[in-house]
Amino acid sequence: IGDSKYPIIPNTEDMINLPSPMVIPRGGLSDLIDFVYPNLTENSSNVDYMVGRVILTPKNDDVEHISTLIMNRFAGEFHTYPSADSVDLTDDSNMDQPQLYSPEFLRSLKIPGLPPGELKLKVGAPIILL
Repeated sequence: IGDSKYPIIPNTEDMINLPSPMVIPRGGLSDLIDFVYPNLTENSSNVDYMVGRVILTPKNDDVEHISTLIMNRFAGEFHTYPSADSVDLTDDSNMDQPQLYSPEFLRSLKIPGLPPGELKLKVGAPIILL
């Protein structure tokens, strides 16, 4: 971390001290969201506010859970956008291959490294396109 210039706590297994502004001494995930995104719904359209904040997590399951918690803070209904889940049968070579698995089953799979089979958004919620 930091070109090996960050101090390591002696007698621990590679633990480091985080600066106090980055530490929440107690609380749950809701407290973390409030800490990182104070007044989220009022500031969600402010680009400068949004680009300066992030919650990082190594697992897609955690990302999905945190995203859902944050999205629930916005008013309105979820809009669900499924992934493309049909086969192009206009090509003659595809006519002999029936669809083996239903689109519902394929969307239910959670494969590491691949995005989920559906995207749930609310009007006014910020998104990042990569």
